[in-house]
Amino acid sequence: MSQTKNVALLAGAALSLGFLSPAMAQSSLVKDRQLNAELTADSLSRASLQGGSAGSGFRIVDGNTSLTVGGLMQFRYTANFRDDGTSTAPAGTITTDDDFTQGWANTSTKLWFKGTVGDPNLSFYLQGAFMTGRTDDINPGPPPTVGSSSESNSFILEDAYGEYAFNDSTSVRWGQFKLPILREESVSEQYQLAAQRSVTNAAFNQGRSQAAMISYRSDQFRFMAATGDGLRSQNTDFNSANEADWSLTARAEFLFQGNDWGRFNDFTSFQGSAFTGMVGAAIHYQQSGDTGDGFDAIANTGGSDTLLYTIDVSLEGDGWNLYGAFIGANQNPDAAGEGTTDSFGVVLQGGVFLDPNWEIFGRWDAILADDNAGPSPTKLDPSDFHFLTFGVNYYFIPQKHTLKFTLQAVIGLTETYDLTSVDPLSGGAGTSAPGYGAPLPFLPGGILGDIDSGEVALQAQVQVLW
Repeated sequence: MSQTKNVALLAGAALSLGFLSPAMAQSSLVKDRQLNAELTADSLSRASLQGGSAGSGFRIVDGNTSLTVGGLMQFRYTANFRDDGTSTAPAGTITTDDDFTQGWANTSTKLWFKGTVGDPNLSFYLQGAFMTGRTDDINPGPPPTVGSSSESNSFILEDAYGEYAFNDSTSVRWGQFKLPILREESVSEQYQLAAQRSVTNAAFNQGRSQAAMISYRSDQFRFMAATGDGLRSQNTDFNSANEADWSLTARAEFLFQGNDWGRFNDFTSFQGSAFTGMVGAAIHYQQSGDTGDGFDAIANTGGSDTLLYTIDVSLEGDGWNLYGAFIGANQNPDAAGEGTTDSFGVVLQGGVFLDPNWEIFGRWDAILADDNAGPSPTKLDPSDFHFLTFGVNYYFIPQKHTLKFTLQAVIGLTETYDLTSVDPLSGGAGTSAPGYGAPLPFLPGGILGDIDSGEVALQAQVQVLW
């Protein structure tokens, strides 16, 4: 091919590209604009992959189906101070190596998923927790063996339920959730006033149950009734010995001032809030003893009739809050020779803001156990246990629980060692309802159990909520 022809071909190609480039660029620009318009329309119509306000979780919406993902991290330092010596009943020794204990812990690490499915009235909630190898008031029971894989590698199902709202007033819930009894237990960890719930709550709380519940709510009154597997029966099969044969629960609440139920989702009351007040009462009854036998010819000797009841009052105002609760538990064991016991609990707490960020708080709680609780001869001595908690909260974002620092001291005003080996709610020979009432091998609030009064736990906690 001659040089002239080559030049002609190159010139023709250049001219072609020159004419085609604007057309190609214009076509690409049109496609980009169309794609951007589609993405914008999608984001506007679906509000897809949107982040909510601080602490409200990460949300995906598609029509009447939605999903919100949230979580909680609480990281805590605890220093515990005890007297060394020997206990008389039950036998035990706190050596000089045990009189001071300190360390760090991820005390609460949780994830939850909630939303609606196809219908805005049909909702779901799913929550799980990474266990830290210690017993707490949320998941009662003996801790895993120290050093075992189950001590630190467990992700435990806590809540898993569906709910359908028939209208603005009435709904039905089914699945695993906390029975509506003690308000302190029902308020989530991230919305507590102190770093952790009271020791009294740890002894009496209802825990979680697999149940069905119907709820009614008006502007001033709401009522909840449930039937299920009984107290502290989470993650059990229908024939587990750790659940009741049957149970009934009812709770009623009345707003005597105000009409915003959301104010009582937590215990604090930020500055600028209007005065509101609520009184609540609940009762729970269950029978156990037949479930879990496996064969009719084998008797379950751990049966008991259990009655749990409470009344509580909550007040919230312009930067201050007060809460008080009285709790009672009656155990009536089935086995011959075991006496009926009545134990009681009291919680009184309050807080006040010094400015938009700083809040001071205090709490007194008591376990007033029956003198006959526990198997002979290891009865509780003393049978009354008193605790004092006081501290400060700092809210990094005013009026939000998103990032919060808590510094507190918990003091055992009486001996606490017996609580580590004797159930304060048990019947006269040590029997209680399956799963409910148990020795507290790791008491909440950093209390480990002391042979003398004056045990002190100093705690500092950082909370991140999203």
